[in-house]
Amino acid sequence: MNSPDLVTHKMKADGIILGFSGDDKQIHVYQDNDIYVGQIVKGECSDLEPTHNRSVGQNAYEPDFFFSKDGSALYFSSDREGGFGGLDLYVSTLGIDDTWSIAQNLGPRINTAYDEVTPFMIKNNSRLYFLSKGHSSMRGFDVFFSDLIRGDWGRPQNMRTSINSPTDDIGLVLGPNEKYGFLSSAREGGSGDLDIYKFAIECAFINTAKIRGVVVSDDNVERDSKITFVNMASGKKVTTYPTVSEFGSFVAELKTNQHYITTC
Repeated sequence: MNSPDLVTHKMKADGIILGFSGDDKQIHVYQDNDIYVGQIVKGECSDLEPTHNRSVGQNAYEPDFFFSKDGSALYFSSDREGGFGGLDLYVSTLGIDDTWSIAQNLGPRINTAYDEVTPFMIKNNSRLYFLSKGHSSMRGFDVFFSDLIRGDWGRPQNMRTSINSPTDDIGLVLGPNEKYGFLSSAREGGSGDLDIYKFAIECAFINTAKIRGVVVSDDNVERDSKITFVNMASGKKVTTYPTVSEFGSFVAELKTNQHYITTC
């Protein structure tokens, strides 16, 4: 397995390692407002060469970059002007003349007035995974995917409670076999603040139902609280959802064909 250590001595002090290419023959580094590439041969890294991709480094906050496996497309998040709000996802493609195209916003089907970050493309560049605070997010960042069909993005699908939680789920990384992924989350049951979790992508398709409601006190005044769902058959707590403090409302997503009781 390649190690970032093989390139750190060739980087500038402010350089950031973005990752390896799909075939592990290149390493990508962000520095000097450009993407640099190093060739890996027999465990050694060549000098870093700029790609002259002027789509990045546009005086904007751009925290995430992802190269497609074949190296022909660069996906990234940016809060540059002209977006739909917050951080949006963009793509720049490599032409036959080895020059990078002007970055294109992925559009309103993917981007919202909130933040979209951490893009990953799999299945031969036909499925995009990303994190979003918009769409049907349970609360904070959730993991979503969208399929690219004949050049159009499909409706983003929330990967549901088997992967997402009512807290922020961040730091998404998908494994090279496209079967497993990793994320950081402060969800209940962890060992501390942010814990690292591994998940199987297939488990995102368990049937679930979304429940919306409002927590009120005995005198019918809406209040800030937490609502807990308990599986009646096992007696075990399933999950706890915080309410929106201003209104006392909540959104929960639970497995279907189960019976639950609630406490708050």
